Amino acid sequence: MILGITGNIGSGKSTVAMMLKEKVGGIIVDADAIGHHLLETNPEIQHQIRMAFGTDVMDSQSRAIDRRRLSRIVFDNLENLTTLNRIFHPHMLFEIRLSISRGLNVFRHAIVDAALIVEWNFQSELDFLISVTASPAIRLQRLMERRRLLEEDAVRMMEAQPPDDFKNSVADMVIRNELDLAILDAEVDKAVDKILDKERKRT
Repeated sequence: MILGITGNIGSGKSTVAMMLKEKVGGIIVDADAIGHHLLETNPEIQHQIRMAFGTDVMDSQSRAIDRRRLSRIVFDNLENLTTLNRIFHPHMLFEIRLSISRGLNVFRHAIVDAALIVEWNFQSELDFLISVTASPAIRLQRLMERRRLLEEDAVRMMEAQPPDDFKNSVADMVIRNELDLAILDAEVDKAVDKILDKERKRT
């Protein structure tokens, strides 16, 4: 089965993905890791980013694209964010599908951990989608602590994303991830029950 975990930035979707993997097994297809790899290694993406955003996104010494600078530019302007997503979109989906295919040759489950599943309309390729949410205050706290962001930068990133309802409305299950890991673990158990039940009905 192909399982999807989505959620806005700071929701803790990757924590849910790891918990789910521990409970049902499989491989995690990490969209963030794929995106970072593509940015560092794909000359077509690098060229398109330089053409779209100029030298402001480049490290002055290495001339490589600086992810932190790029992030500031795109989250300052929604049009820039749309442009960046359009550059990455086809490459990301190709790599995600390739990783899923390879994973399912070995494992029974592939777990796609990606913030933009619904934006890509990729939910149609999944067997089960979980949307992870958290209060704005908790998400802000996580972003500032884990990514070492200033509050204004973290708020800007959060405001650039659609409301939770956009993802929740197409999900098979919504999990709220606040600060209590025991509650979160119990919610993931509920998701596992639904996934396994769906799997049984298919066989």
